[in-house]
This record gives sequence, structure tokens and C-alpha cells, in this order.
Amino acid sequence: MLRRGCHWLRSSGGSPAGGGVLMHDTALRILLVEDDTMVGKAIRQGLRAGGFVVDWVTDGDEALRALASSAYELAILDLGLPKKDGMVVLAGLRAMGSSMPVLIASARDTAKDRLRAIEAGANDYLLKPFDLDQLLSRVRALLAPQSRAVD
Repeated sequence: MLRRGCHWLRSSGGSPAGGGVLMHDTALRILLVEDDTMVGKAIRQGLRAGGFVVDWVTDGDEALRALASSAYELAILDLGLPKKDGMVVLAGLRAMGSSMPVLIASARDTAKDRLRAIEAGANDYLLKPFDLDQLLSRVRALLAPQSRAVD
């Protein structure tokens, strides 16, 4: 049984049975999709301080390219993005067959916006402005099932 985040460090190119050491890499990778520089920097800094690896993109096209080419454990997605709206990005991710958790972080504050995002496949919706501790708590809650042992 392997745990997510484990990898082998090999000395002299040996196999795991030939002297490798199992190391635990607990940093989970998050895609942050936020076009506001000040907000993006603050979120990225807070997530990194929380022990996460963060890739940050600033528009919908970049988000779709990143999601298609890299593996992430979670995406934090703004809705009001340049080039492609966050709802288009969410639809594209779900069309790829991905069940990766998505946390919407948006200033769109109507119940209709929140309901539409959840129905489109978002796992949570956090209204801006928010406290960084609240964001970290929701990120950890969304990632908790993924940190369990897998076969």
C-alpha cells in the first residue's frame, strides 16, 4: 500500500530494494486561478505557508492548459477571469473527466451564482473577501479524503 506523496530516493541509481529510502513528501499541489495580483499573491503566500505547493495562473486559458498538462490535488478558481470565465474552466475540467476538488473563490455573491457553480461541479464556494484561515480550513477539508492510503 502506498500513500500519496511518497517517493523513493535512490542512492547510486539503485532500486527501492537495493538501498532506496522511502521519503514522505507531504506537500500537495494546488492550482490557483486568480487574476487579481494582490489577492493572488496573498492566497499563494498563505497556501505555501500552510505547506502546499502552488501553481498560480491568471486567466481561463492558462487554467485549462495547466489542468490538461499537470496533476493537481485541488483547484481554487475565481469566476471573473479574463479570456475564459471560471464557469467555462470548471465545465472544461469536468468534461476532461476530472473529479479533482474545486473550490470557487469569487466576489459573485448571489445565491444563483453559488448554486450554478455547485451544480456545475464545484465542491465548495467561498465568497470574497474571506479570511485566509477560512480558506485553509476549507482546502484541508476538501483534501482530507485524498490524503488517505491508496492501493
